[in-house]
Amino acid sequence: MAKLILFGSIVVTFFNVLYFLIVFDIFQHAWFYIFTDVSAQFMYTLNFLASVFCMVEVAEPGYEAITYSLITTVSNTVSPLSMVISYQFLAFFPALNTQDGIATDTDEVRWDFAMLHMLTIVINLTSLLALPLLP
Repeated sequence: MAKLILFGSIVVTFFNVLYFLIVFDIFQHAWFYIFTDVSAQFMYTLNFLASVFCMVEVAEPGYEAITYSLITTVSNTVSPLSMVISYQFLAFFPALNTQDGIATDTDEVRWDFAMLHMLTIVINLTSLLALPLLP
């Protein structure tokens, strides 16, 4: 199970890195953006599926439903919390705080977005530190 989560995380990171091709105007096409976004979401879904399989291994017999509901609740709680943290990260990049700043499309805006995206990737990769805890 840990190998599946590790593989899924590496593929998600690969698709997240493809955004840099869009950010730095190497390859800017609407379909490419949609492809990278949909592919990354698909891999997030596969990672969630792998974590559901892990839940069955972790849960004691007779407590599978409670364990599933607890982990799903925690997973659903993390989404709003991650949005709040993301907005806090935006405070470090003032050029990205307004639509007018983004619309200028200067090198500063591109580099700020790239740094913010890199920070997000690194934070996502730190979740792999918990892999040795899986059964």
